[in-house]
Amino acid sequence: MSGKTKAMAALAVLPVGLWAVAQLRVPVDRDAMQQAETAVREAQQEGNPAATLRAYHRWLEFYPNEPAVQAGIYRAMALISEQNGEAEQAKVWNEAAGSLEPAPDQRVASSGSTTRGAADKLTAALAAVAQTAQTMQTLRATFLAANTKPVAAPTMQPQSSFPQQPVGAPGYQPQPVTQPMPGYAPQPQISAQPIQANMPQPIQVDAQGNPIPQAAPQAMQYPQPQAQPQAMQYPQPQAQPQPVQYPQPVQYAQPQAQPQPMQYPQPQAPPQAMQYPQPVQYAQPQAQPQPVQYPQPVQYAQPQAQPQPVQYPQQYAQQRPPYVAPAGYSRPQQGRRGGAATAIRVFHDHSRLGDRDYFEPQCGALLLVEGGALTFTPTGGEAPLVIPVSEILEIRMNTAVAREAGSFHIITRKGLYLHLAPEGATAEEGRADVDELRKELGLDQ
Repeated sequence: MSGKTKAMAALAVLPVGLWAVAQLRVPVDRDAMQQAETAVREAQQEGNPAATLRAYHRWLEFYPNEPAVQAGIYRAMALISEQNGEAEQAKVWNEAAGSLEPAPDQRVASSGSTTRGAADKLTAALAAVAQTAQTMQTLRATFLAANTKPVAAPTMQPQSSFPQQPVGAPGYQPQPVTQPMPGYAPQPQISAQPIQANMPQPIQVDAQGNPIPQAAPQAMQYPQPQAQPQAMQYPQPQAQPQPVQYPQPVQYAQPQAQPQPMQYPQPQAPPQAMQYPQPVQYAQPQAQPQPVQYPQPVQYAQPQAQPQPVQYPQQYAQQRPPYVAPAGYSRPQQGRRGGAATAIRVFHDHSRLGDRDYFEPQCGALLLVEGGALTFTPTGGEAPLVIPVSEILEIRMNTAVAREAGSFHIITRKGLYLHLAPEGATAEEGRADVDELRKELGLDQ
């Protein structure tokens, strides 16, 4: 990382009165990530187990929130420990990998038979890690391209970057859990009355691209349209009767009169015309009434198909985070010399593959060792954790990622990797926090 890039490791350390809006942002150095992978390859080719193990530790720092990649690195570290005759340590790393990826890693097992030697097994493990990292980076790039959101203008309204009280302490106010631990799947949330369209639902992802388990969708109940009433049947008009046809009067022939003396005809009165009865006048049929027009049934809009989110391969399905503090957790009271334990303020990294910066978005957290456990109380929306001391594998300063800001990490037996930085974001403060945590936890590293 160049001097200019180091200067851009954007840290805003404000005076004590304004610490509430302090932020830490460290740019991702992709060249350094590639160099870390190259260092692993070179160390393996040289056959130097100690150098290879250090190279894997360094490479792991570039994937702080990628459990699928971490699982492969843990398995490689287990192989190296096995080569060194450290069977117990190899078992620990294998168990950590299995907690992140329960299914056996067939890619490593199929390529690394015992007859090909330990070198071939490490080569297969390295190839598996590189392949997984490339796949996850491609998926993340696809997700980010499909879920680009406008960046809101930053506000200067003071908001506390750190919790006021650690989880379980008197006065602690539980915060709603709005997202899982970065890289892990959330706890399933089932609505009391789910209303979903009657169609196959795709795998949902959160704002970070993590698969979100969904409750079994219930079909949406649409109101059924009522049967349309039949039109009223009116009697059909009868055919109009024809007027009565009366027969014409029969004309009978008049008998011939006997010749009489010529009588001159007397003028006769004109015959009266026969009066026929008038035809019966029938009432004209009334206009047929139109059938009642009923409103058409309501047409309900059919639900539109939802856009398909990124489909993550099954072998990279993240597990739920371990050590989540139970509801109503109360911090155990412990007598201490010199007063009560003091919480350490740190920044918690949420970055994923494809992001431009580490420690973005902002998340402040408290670390507290008391009662045989390390509590982790964040403000980034994830649930607080209670980690037993026996579960912590290592607490170490970073050697590559954000080391100028004093970054360090915590690894547990279940593979959880917490990437942290001190409140003051200096290497000196980071070392002081690591020393304090090791002392309180009783770790000899």
